[in-house]
Parts: sequence; structure tokens; C-alpha cells
Amino acid sequence: MSTLRMGINRRIAASIVGRSIECNVSPAYRSIGAQCRRYASQVTPKRNGTSTFKLALIGAGIGAASGTAYSVYGNWKDKSSHMEHQRIPPKILKELPDVKITKRFINPNDKSNLNIILFQYQTCPFCCKVRAFLDFMGISYSVVEVDAVLRQDIKWSEQKKVPMILVEQGDGRYIQMSDSSAIISLLASYLNDKETDIGELAKFYPMISYFDDDDKKRLDIMNKYFLMYQDKTPKHATREIQE
Repeated sequence: MSTLRMGINRRIAASIVGRSIECNVSPAYRSIGAQCRRYASQVTPKRNGTSTFKLALIGAGIGAASGTAYSVYGNWKDKSSHMEHQRIPPKILKELPDVKITKRFINPNDKSNLNIILFQYQTCPFCCKVRAFLDFMGISYSVVEVDAVLRQDIKWSEQKKVPMILVEQGDGRYIQMSDSSAIISLLASYLNDKETDIGELAKFYPMISYFDDDDKKRLDIMNKYFLMYQDKTPKHATREIQE
């Protein structure tokens, strides 16, 4: 009997303690808990449509900024890139530069009345091409041997390529022409029409700019493979008719 009474007393004591703890919780804490549950129940997930639209706007902005930056970089890299097919006439020198003539080749039967100075390298095949033409046509000329490393004899020139010639025109000034094909075409055109000053014929061989397949600006001489007969076409030459 004593054991049964002890168990009943323990259950009664536990129920009394639980009720006293519930009674000790203040109404303020109960209201806070209720508000937290109410606000938590009001949270809704974000819509996927709005986030996709924002991502699209951000991507479009990044693309536009990248395109603008690339355009600015291209213009900064080459400020003259817009000058495609730029035309540069042959340079005219008022007086002969201070150079050392290495050799002179005089042909007593020369009737061209040309004063030509050829700038060359000894081992340059294109220089040999020009010399072979001059020798074949019986034209007298002077030679300036250019050092392939130092290039001191062409420091006065903006163009650093050989072969290059200086030809005296009618007013005493000198026409500068480079590229072996352009040199031969100019001289051959003059030999066909000696009444026209060689300075006037040189205007038909300007330097033009263009862009290659790698979008790099290049310079080349226009019409360098053509002879300028104008109205005095030789009898042995054929005239092309373009339809």
C-alpha cells in the first residue's frame, strides 16, 4: 500500500509543476510567437519570369558595353584605319641628298637624257632586275651601295626599301620611286613618250593603302605593272578594250 501511495503522489506533483510552468509564461512572449508565425506564413517564393527578364537585361547591357569597348579600342589602335585606299603621290625632292656615289655606268649611245641614281644592295635580286633593264635599254645611271644593316645612305628617306631611284625631272627636282616593277614601268613609259616630263608620268604611279585579310593596313604602288602610253601607243602593242 505504501508503494502505491508513493506513485500516486509523484504523478500529482508532476502535473502540478507542469501547470505552474505554463502559468509562468508571460502574455508578451506568447504574442511575439504568434506574430512570428503570422509573418512566416506570408513569405512567398520569387517568380521565375521576373528573374529571367532581369538576366536578359543584364546580358544585353554587357553585350552593348563590350561592343562599344571593342570599337573604341579599334579606333585607338589605328587612328587612320578609316582612310582606306588613301592616295599618296611620289615624293619630290628639291635637291639631291648628301649620298656617296659608288659606281657610274655610262653608255655613250644613251639618248634618254635621264639622270638616274639607283640605291641598291649588292645581293638584292630586285636590284639586279632594275640594273638588267637599264643595261638592256642602254641607259646611263649611277649606283649608291646601301649597307644592308646600317642603311645610312637612305636615312633621309621615309621608305627604307630598295631598289629605289632618284630621277631628275625637267625643273631640276628629283622624283623618288621604289619597287622594281614600278621603276621599270615608269622608265619604259618615258622611253615611249619622251615629250612628256618624267615627273608627270610618275603621277600615274601613286602609293595607295588597303587592308589585307588580317585587317592590317598595307601600302602598295598603283599601276606598277602597267605602261602609261596615253595617246602614243606603240604599233607593236595591243590595246585592250574593256566592255
